[in-house]
Amino acid sequence: MSSSLLKTYIDLYQLIKTQDQTHEESRRFGLAHSNLLTNPIELLDAWRRSQLHLLPHPSYSKRIEDILFRVTTLSFILSFLFGIFSGMGLLYYNGDAPINLLYFLTLVSFVPIITMVFTLLAILSANKSKNILISISPTYWIEKIVRHFSTKEIEIYYNPLISNWLLLKRSLLLGIIFSFAILIVLLVSVLTKDIAFSWSTTLQITPQEFHTLLLAIALPWQELVPQAVPSLELIQKSQYFRLGNMLNSQLLDNTMLLGEWWKFLAMSTIVYALLLRIALFGFISWGYKRALYHSILLLGKDILYQMQEPLVSTQALTKETPLSPSQEAEVPTTKSLQQSYPYVIGWAIDESTIQLHNQREAIETAIIYQAGGNNSLEEDQEIIDTIHTTALLYVKSWEPPTMDFIDFLMDLSSKSSVILYPLGTIENHYMPTDEEFAIWERKVSLLKNDTIRMKR
Repeated sequence: MSSSLLKTYIDLYQLIKTQDQTHEESRRFGLAHSNLLTNPIELLDAWRRSQLHLLPHPSYSKRIEDILFRVTTLSFILSFLFGIFSGMGLLYYNGDAPINLLYFLTLVSFVPIITMVFTLLAILSANKSKNILISISPTYWIEKIVRHFSTKEIEIYYNPLISNWLLLKRSLLLGIIFSFAILIVLLVSVLTKDIAFSWSTTLQITPQEFHTLLLAIALPWQELVPQAVPSLELIQKSQYFRLGNMLNSQLLDNTMLLGEWWKFLAMSTIVYALLLRIALFGFISWGYKRALYHSILLLGKDILYQMQEPLVSTQALTKETPLSPSQEAEVPTTKSLQQSYPYVIGWAIDESTIQLHNQREAIETAIIYQAGGNNSLEEDQEIIDTIHTTALLYVKSWEPPTMDFIDFLMDLSSKSSVILYPLGTIENHYMPTDEEFAIWERKVSLLKNDTIRMKR
């Protein structure tokens, strides 16, 4: 699904950059696909598919898809091989001395946790075009190198949300492959060789303190796989003190016991290097998909506006058949003497302007709200949630109703009755022209909502 969304984004970018789309053509397409108007992503994808014949062959998306495939293949092979060789180096055993398990444990437990913390920090700034935590990722440089030698003809602006989330996703996947390779080496080594593990450090750590640390590491699986939790006895008998080339007699007496460490090391690899990364990979995949959705909507916002908004022209190019009464309901228009409203809302109108109109119309209200404009969707929803009775809603008559406004109006009318008041320009003494009022009246009539009335 994410790969198809990326293809949609790239194709849209190329189409918008190279093709001119008139409002009339976009609106005609929107009307022909009216069932998709409430799903902008699918609407844009349908428009993209209808325009694919206009793209050169191969398209940007095809060429970038090939680049990403080469990057992915090369990265996966290098990561897997690096994991194999790292595991072989950590588990190299010639029988002269036991393997110090602390090296292996650090690589499969502490290093994954540290890298995932850096990943979480990188997520917090994923929308920035320059992110140092992402640029230090091996995937970032592999992609740079492959793209440099693949093509120099493609010029495409990636929304930082897309490129950063994509690199985070690939980096985490490389970590999973690397850890999987290490786990394979560990299991193969245990099956094919008689490995003895021990632990040794110059730090002054007692077996009891080391046992406490390992119990904390084994906490996720100590109930499910208790045999993979090292005992204090095992820790005491596997502590390694090297004096010249001599092994302490305790290790020689317990060589059979020293091989039991592999169970703990295998579970550490599975839990910390694999399962935690897989869980974070799922979250990043969701974030990447969400970033693609956001970027596609941002890229295609102008086309969506043209598709969704009625085409207003001073000269009709074709003769339209008037709507019959069954098609268009009459919108109640009020010139009521009511001059007091519990709530007055201005859509993309500041509070001082709202108060000016209230004074001009001698309208009394207890609460004034500003909606739309710079407000977020959450702020507009909070306004809707506080209103449970009649509200007067000011709008700018010279601006055609947008989908954001229609969504707000429908949500508001589901909780209260709405008096919609289009305001004109100051040159027209704040009165809307007949044409402007007719546009708003027509739009509201199509909503077929009895709780919405027009006022002028």
